[in-house]
Amino acid sequence: MENSRFKDLYEQLKAAGATNPKSWANSELQENIPQFARFLVLKGLTDIYRDIEENISEMDIYSDEATEVYQKLTSQLDNQELKVLLHFYGKSIIGKVIDMLDQNYLYDVNDKVGWSLMELDGKGTTTDRLIQGLHEDFLEFEESELAPNTKA
Repeated sequence: MENSRFKDLYEQLKAAGATNPKSWANSELQENIPQFARFLVLKGLTDIYRDIEENISEMDIYSDEATEVYQKLTSQLDNQELKVLLHFYGKSIIGKVIDMLDQNYLYDVNDKVGWSLMELDGKGTTTDRLIQGLHEDFLEFEESELAPNTKA
């Protein structure tokens, strides 16, 4: 049974794009950590900051001046260098989001309400396993777990 669970989890991680699915699957099964869910959260957040073109195209939603400012910058800077800067800027913002997610409960705001990121099963029911420690894999995640970015 355990071998079947490993194989299923391995295949799911591989299909989701993990370059080292064996490590994630072993950790999940041996340590009871929701590694597949952690992988999916990290991959989703990484996909957000890697999609620079999409992020640029959506800037005008948040500010009427964003497109004008971006055009000024592109006229002054090498376009590829600007995209590299935006890539790392996006990564730093996502890093702060991950820090917030890893802190879970914000009791310094209200000691009666908190929140956490939880794993769900295939039916959308909680497994009662927290998705945490994202910061532990985030810095190296893009380089170690995903195919090279072709959008930057």
